[in-house]
Amino acid sequence: SSGINAEYGYDGAILRMKNSEGYLTGKGAVATPSKDTEWEINNAGFMVFAFKNPTSGKFLRCNGKKIEMGKQDESANFQVRFNPDGSVCFISATSEGMALGGANTAIFLELA
Repeated sequence: SSGINAEYGYDGAILRMKNSEGYLTGKGAVATPSKDTEWEINNAGFMVFAFKNPTSGKFLRCNGKKIEMGKQDESANFQVRFNPDGSVCFISATSEGMALGGANTAIFLELA
């Protein structure tokens, strides 16, 4: 199971996001899970989520064409899209055409 459902059952859960490059951090993907790859799910609306790193307290944000870490605002909101293979895509709510994972937007979720 992907770890996120429409019933908000995972709000506050700590997840890892893995794409074909590795585990997502605020600065790209890494091969090995660490504190930088932990993301607390914050529900920001129907099928819209924000991701907070519990260690730093900062959120993943989409600033134009760049993914960065920072405070929670509209740029930290991502809409979820479910893929047939069980992966998900997290599409920026503010930057058109941008998604988490860079060129590899198909993300599998794991409980941390």
